[in-house]
Amino acid sequence: MWTAWGSPAPYAAAVHAVGGTLLHTVGSLDEARTAVAEGADVLVAQGAEAGGHVRGRLLARELLRQLRDALPSVVAGGDAAVLGTRFQCSPEADVSPLYRQAVLAAGPGDTVLAELFDKGWPGALHRVLRNSTVRMWAAAGCPPPGSRPGERDMVAHRGGGTPVERYADVIPIGEIIGDLEAFALYAGEPPRSSRTFSQRPTLSIGSFRAPLTYSAPAKAARSCSYDAPATAPR
Repeated sequence: MWTAWGSPAPYAAAVHAVGGTLLHTVGSLDEARTAVAEGADVLVAQGAEAGGHVRGRLLARELLRQLRDALPSVVAGGDAAVLGTRFQCSPEADVSPLYRQAVLAAGPGDTVLAELFDKGWPGALHRVLRNSTVRMWAAAGCPPPGSRPGERDMVAHRGGGTPVERYADVIPIGEIIGDLEAFALYAGEPPRSSRTFSQRPTLSIGSFRAPLTYSAPAKAARSCSYDAPATAPR
């Protein structure tokens, strides 16, 4: 069983009673220590460069260093990677072609860490691609909820006709129709070696093939991001 964003304690006894393994996602050393004390068997260290909702503020390399130094018996051996953003581009992922295009075309600096898309999950940091909603919010000075531009905009509708407002914590899946580019486009920060928009590759995964047409985001207003430095005090 895999838990995150809270305590693993309520599930530890039940999981262990049937011989299971309890994994728990952590974003800091303090959270890791608490998780181990509460019964977690495996720690999943999530760095701040991860896509989607992000638990901590340290980059993965620094977080892993702290965990190895402080919890050597827990962290030693068994290192592995957890992939999320990569599988959004797989044929099995029920997301719009535009979302796939945006993820594959993104380069270093094309994401932002903020609490912007909070309708449905307030107060939770998340990393998304810089799109029209992010740029509009940044241009307005990064105001808080209730004062953001387009706060009540209906940017799309679900298959049953249910409207989706701007700043909702909703990704553009197949059934949604509307301004999909304005949605929360969750994605991890691309590495420095990744391709850039100027290269304009063609997306070809399985049977899905399409030219990349997603517009490059503006690079301004980076002060609106909660992006952490490469290292931080213990």
